[in-house]
Amino acid sequence: VVAPVVLAGRNDWLLLFAQAVAVLAVHYLWLIHIDSAFEEAALEATRSRADRIQRFRTAQQTGKVRSRKGKLAWVPRLSPTGRPETAIAWKNIVAALRGGTWRTQFIMFMIAFVVMAILARRMSEGASDFLMGIGVAWGGMLLFLGPLWMRYDLRLDLQQLELIKAMPMKGWRVVAAEISAVTLLQSLTVWLLMVMPVAIILQSPESIFNMTDSAQILLSAVIVIPLVNALMFTIANGFALLFPAWVRLGTETRGGFDTMGQNLLTTGATLLIAAVAMVFPVLLTLVLIWFSASWTGWMLPVSVLAGGLLLLAELAPVILWLGGVLDRTDVNDVATRSA
Repeated sequence: VVAPVVLAGRNDWLLLFAQAVAVLAVHYLWLIHIDSAFEEAALEATRSRADRIQRFRTAQQTGKVRSRKGKLAWVPRLSPTGRPETAIAWKNIVAALRGGTWRTQFIMFMIAFVVMAILARRMSEGASDFLMGIGVAWGGMLLFLGPLWMRYDLRLDLQQLELIKAMPMKGWRVVAAEISAVTLLQSLTVWLLMVMPVAIILQSPESIFNMTDSAQILLSAVIVIPLVNALMFTIANGFALLFPAWVRLGTETRGGFDTMGQNLLTTGATLLIAAVAMVFPVLLTLVLIWFSASWTGWMLPVSVLAGGLLLLAELAPVILWLGGVLDRTDVNDVATRSA
């Protein structure tokens, strides 16, 4: 399978590449015909659940489960009146905050990024540029792979589909609310990376007055991040609705080679769909920049905003369609296919 990667000869490479493709095709056919529960994944899930119950009982015995006010963590207050979509988004944000992982990582990363930016700036200009490159690469990774671990959306709530269907709401409103919550959380996570360039710039007060180009690039990034996140989470939630058997529902981590293959296939399909969806928005952005004859200036964030609005126009009918799929989905059908 890996021989074509290291082989230089053309004729031998074609033969080995054909064999590698054949092996991949056989594995694909084997994988899609598996319709039974995976014993290894089930054993891992059972062990994880037992460990979680034991930790909960231990914490309960030591009095560390709840605070004196009876809350697991501070959460934003929800008004007793308002749009129901807000309540769904609020519920998912509360789940992320009470889980503790996202909030702890957010605070710790912010402190770490500021400290690294200060140290890198004092070391040399090269260290600052290197740190900026790491931040850009990390932000790009979070944009396209964030849905793998930020799962406070339909991939969590489809397990309670009977409750969702009991809500007096149209399906597209539920889908939009589910996507908006994780989009906000993931956007805050990626925006956090901008702490590094801001901290580096603030250490050189004389450069603040000459940072017009940097400010425009940062503003363009601020605009792009939530739009790309909305696209990625729309695709992820669409997979959960259309192919629940191929998507891990809930937040538990499952292991096994079968699960790894499913994750690779769904991730590859997600990236492919995202690339196709971004073709026209990116083209519109480049055309507007080309007509303005400048990659800098305030035309850059304006062009990015125009491309983002086109991307939102593409997502709107998709969310309406997924809402119809949610309305037609039967509770037992999801339970059967996701078992």
